[in-house]
Amino acid sequence: MTYEHDFSDVLNGFQSIPLHLLNSRQHADNYLSELIHDRSLRQFLLQNLQFTEGKYQWRLNLEVISQSIATLTAFPETKNIAPFNKRVLFVGGGQSEYLNKMTQKQTRVLFPSASFSMIKSAGHWLHAEQPELFSRP
Repeated sequence: MTYEHDFSDVLNGFQSIPLHLLNSRQHADNYLSELIHDRSLRQFLLQNLQFTEGKYQWRLNLEVISQSIATLTAFPETKNIAPFNKRVLFVGGGQSEYLNKMTQKQTRVLFPSASFSMIKSAGHWLHAEQPELFSRP
């Protein structure tokens, strides 16, 4: 099973920022906001921006990530993998398509004792969108 989302919006957002012109993190956020409207997601992504030796640069190798996105979003063949029978908790965002009823059913093949908890007010990036709810015991 491969993710249908290719994260092109995030990659395009990263690549749209002219690092050589930046004079602040807020300046970078202004560029990113043109492609990514969710402020909490932008703040999460901008954690990958660092100021080193008088200039801004990404902690990530965006070129390698862009070239490898198909591999990164792929999922290995599972028919020869034994199920993990211990308890596992999957936490998902209610506004995300990743942990829907179909994927939960597929997940139970490998994790028969899985439990699912959904944060209704979050999307895929739930730890960035709803950090208090995500961290709640």
